Amino acid sequence: MPSPLSKADPRIVHWIPALGAVFLATRIFGIWAARFRYPYDLEWMEGGMLAHAWRLQRGLPLYTEAGPDWLPYVYPPGYSAVLAVLGGYDLSYAVGRAISIAGVSVAAAALAWVVGRRGGVGLGVVCAGIFLGCYQASGAFYDLVRPDGLAIGLLAAAIAVAVERWRRAPEIAGALLFLAFAVKHHSAAYGFALAAGFWARDGWRAAGRFGGVSAGLGIAFTLALEWVTDGHFLLWLLAVPASHPMVWGRAFPGSMLEMGGVLATACVVAAGGLAVHSGRAGLAIGGGLAVIAGTLAFLLPQPTGIDAAPPVV
Repeated sequence: MPSPLSKADPRIVHWIPALGAVFLATRIFGIWAARFRYPYDLEWMEGGMLAHAWRLQRGLPLYTEAGPDWLPYVYPPGYSAVLAVLGGYDLSYAVGRAISIAGVSVAAAALAWVVGRRGGVGLGVVCAGIFLGCYQASGAFYDLVRPDGLAIGLLAAAIAVAVERWRRAPEIAGALLFLAFAVKHHSAAYGFALAAGFWARDGWRAAGRFGGVSAGLGIAFTLALEWVTDGHFLLWLLAVPASHPMVWGRAFPGSMLEMGGVLATACVVAAGGLAVHSGRAGLAIGGGLAVIAGTLAFLLPQPTGIDAAPPVV
């Protein structure tokens, strides 16, 4: 006896997992609403970021010599500046969390847009749901008074623009990547992959336009802050965190251990899709990704105790 779905529109099947993603999103938005106006720190860095914005509102420097009264965080001033402007006379946790929630929402929308344009709206919604579903495993950082949410949104927007064949895509993507860098400097690492993508698809002129905007603005921004802060900007941004013994351990193998536990299923699904839709090359790459993801998920030890993901509430 034929299945009832055999006579239905094939697109209905694509929306079955999307409904789960929508349900997940509504649950997460509910958690964010419950945490939004909590009047104290949800995480140790929140009050410090409000202090950064408070100093900017009063024209006080962020990057100074270390002293008993002030030590800045090791991030660029982009998020603090946005928080200072939007905070106005009501500089609060709610404003800072709203900025982060907006950034994460932009990232989810960009993911749904990019995937949906190529694999259907239902698949795009599923991918956005997978991203939102990493909320707890990420340390519940999506809605905190921290630079992460805004940086993710700007970075995702840069990638979404880059994959489109718009005439000014290199310049727009470059400007967005610079803004992400001004919020969290780790975003600069994505510039190499985006430049390589422009070069492979559109030639060296497009890659040069992207690099000229992103790197040019980034270098000018860094040099200006170095000059204004008497050389303290890069001291706090690079030298201070590099001196900590945990930095390289978190990058390798820390990142691989975390992603293997959280994203293994997503990697296997993505690898399968790549293998199905991309021919022999996709089969080889997809198979390799599946093997790597499976190894990370099942053979490597996962963080426990204080290193494990904290509870959402």
